[in-house]
Amino acid sequence: MYVVEGCKRIPILLTLAQMLFYATTNNPIKVIVANLLQYGNLFKIDMTSKLTNFGIDGVSIFQGAKNGLIPHLKEKHVPFMLWVHYVAHQTNLVIQTLSRLPLIFKIEALLKSMYNYYCTPP
Repeated sequence: MYVVEGCKRIPILLTLAQMLFYATTNNPIKVIVANLLQYGNLFKIDMTSKLTNFGIDGVSIFQGAKNGLIPHLKEKHVPFMLWVHYVAHQTNLVIQTLSRLPLIFKIEALLKSMYNYYCTPP
């Protein structure tokens, strides 16, 4: 997540340790809001007026229209939240899908063998 103050962007990384620390709430929204308040230097009232960005990997738990975390956060806590699907993750998903095609599989095998040939010491 990012919080923007003036022209300065403050990154907030939600780690597994933080999720486990707040696990007693059993509510991911409370975990995210707690991290925004603590690490984003926000007060509860500030959350309604500051721009935040939430980067996700496309899991439906986050972006689902009815039960997703992002719609709930935007509705109740952070109305100016933007969410971004990570481009690197999208690219990886596309490559995994394309790798199933025989032609792409052969091209990948050729590139791997060329890499191994030129990177192996004589």
